[in-house]
Amino acid sequence: MNRSAFSRPLSVAVLVACVGLGAFTLGGCGRDQEPEVITVNEGAGGGAGSAAVAEDGQCARWLENATGMLAPGKLGRTSDADRAAQFLTLYLQQEACTGVPPGPLPLAAAESETAAAEALLVRLLGEEGVDAVTNRRADAADARFLRTRLMDAAAVSAAIGRDAAPEAVALALNRHVADRLFPLGASLVNGERPAGSTYHARLRGEGDWADRAWLFADLLRQAGLDSLLLTPWGTGDPDEPTAWVGVLLPGDGAAEIALFDLRTGLPVPSPNAPDRPVRLSELRENDAARTALRDFYQAAELPAPPFLEDDGAAIGDLAPQLIGENEWWRMASGLIVLPTVEGPGGRTPRTFDPLHDRVGQPGLVSRAASAGFEREAITLWPVPAERAAAATDAPIPPTFNAPMRVGLQAPGAVTITEEGDFEYDRERATPITAPGDELWTARHAQLAGGSNGAREAGGLLEGLLSAEQIGSLFSPRPLPPVSDRDVQGELAKDRRSADAAGEAIGLSRDEREVNAILRAAAANGVAPWPLDRPLPPEVQAVHGAAIPEAALFLAETQLDRGRKQAASELLGNLVFGPANPRKATAAGRLAELVATGGDPATAAGLARQYVGGPDGPRLKVWIARWTAPPPAPPDASAAEGAQAEGTSEVEGDVGDQPEEE
Repeated sequence: MNRSAFSRPLSVAVLVACVGLGAFTLGGCGRDQEPEVITVNEGAGGGAGSAAVAEDGQCARWLENATGMLAPGKLGRTSDADRAAQFLTLYLQQEACTGVPPGPLPLAAAESETAAAEALLVRLLGEEGVDAVTNRRADAADARFLRTRLMDAAAVSAAIGRDAAPEAVALALNRHVADRLFPLGASLVNGERPAGSTYHARLRGEGDWADRAWLFADLLRQAGLDSLLLTPWGTGDPDEPTAWVGVLLPGDGAAEIALFDLRTGLPVPSPNAPDRPVRLSELRENDAARTALRDFYQAAELPAPPFLEDDGAAIGDLAPQLIGENEWWRMASGLIVLPTVEGPGGRTPRTFDPLHDRVGQPGLVSRAASAGFEREAITLWPVPAERAAAATDAPIPPTFNAPMRVGLQAPGAVTITEEGDFEYDRERATPITAPGDELWTARHAQLAGGSNGAREAGGLLEGLLSAEQIGSLFSPRPLPPVSDRDVQGELAKDRRSADAAGEAIGLSRDEREVNAILRAAAANGVAPWPLDRPLPPEVQAVHGAAIPEAALFLAETQLDRGRKQAASELLGNLVFGPANPRKATAAGRLAELVATGGDPATAAGLARQYVGGPDGPRLKVWIARWTAPPPAPPDASAAEGAQAEGTSEVEGDVGDQPEEE
């Protein structure tokens, strides 16, 4: 892509800003005119001191500069979160930009609304809550928050398009989360979840149930749906077995609450309709719904909600908690307009979801209370804020910096004979690596969603996993990078030589391709790694993780593009090939493809081999469904009853007994 799939320009008037020490030089960098110097207002609230008056178009340029740096794939890699936050602060502090006078941002227009809002914020956020919400300065955390909103909006556009019913939206987004966040396994660090937000979890493709709940709620927000964390197992601590996200489905009266289980990544099933999320009201009132719930957790081999231990027990209040990091509630977030993301149903990212009521519009707390919860019982789930704060120093997954190909410096370490063979000088062999940004760029293109993102990601990943690897997908013999033009040039030489000699090329197509790659590599001053020599230890481990990761991401991209056969082949290579950290993930995806392709028995057999892995609970539920006997035809019971009436008198007497209650 020539331009990030995550963003479009905010305006056609784009000026590049140069940042100096102590002040921002804006509005004319590299041009002949005198640059304008604008300083940031002093004070925690951003209102002290005289505010600089923004010239025409300056506000748009500040916002343009900031949002250009926020693009996923850029922020933290080629742009800096602190620098982006400085541009945002310049924008937020100017009344000419926001229309809001200097000082803390007002919570509401009416004094009565302000007093109620302050009381609510103190209850939910503590004594510092009002200051945190009304502060008009931005920091690096705000920049990272906005970056993730761009990724969220892109995901929603790709997953649901434009128009869909609320339940269908919730189902599609839950499926997206379950597919994109496999239960933690390959990315564990010393047995612990690595630090990071939902942005980092999506890069890894793994998270715990709390990551899933957090991401699901954020995607629902982008789609205009509210949600709550409901925790019949305890308090919502990530160490608990699971939790529910209750999605508020609007209707004529109070919103219905559809339930989704985050550990399995599946809807909490309705009786006789496993793909329909059961409503909370049905669990409260319907014995059949409770039975289906008990069967669901029994199949998953997860602890059932404690209220099921007593058939007559009430569900209770379920400790409803609002999901989101604190930047959602900040008034400053409502003043930032991000560019529309590309893709089907392209949308402008939502950045603001206030807790309190304002200008007659109910806040998140009031909307949750209207679904039947006691207002004072509603609290904030602390996990997103804690994890977002810890994401400051979250490392980039090492596979994204992996040397995807390794070679030897030439000349010296290797020479090529007249016959085209390579001779290595073992004493002088110096390994060189070519890390590249292909996997990083491809993953972000994939997460951008839409056909353009999938196409770009697929092209990059296919290049990484092409014949340049020589041998199987897991062959530890990568070549140094050579361009397609180099390879095609060498192949053209072969054809010209054969034509001049009047002979056919006596090699297979694969052999010709390999030879061309070898020669092109040597021409570039780099030789391939010796085929009989193991990779350097510092390269071997990360390379062994990066190649399967690239293959899994490519399989996902193929599925996004509707190429099920190509995806199945890649997943099969991962599942049935050598041991690799993505085998269990691939097995679940492949088993589901096989089942939906009409062979549930084979799918169940494959899934059984991995029920002890991270995705065990979901696989166990699927196995139970795939192996369940088909429902009897509607007229089968009637036919059996008619047959019984025509047999013995004893059987007839049994059939005449009244039905049990």
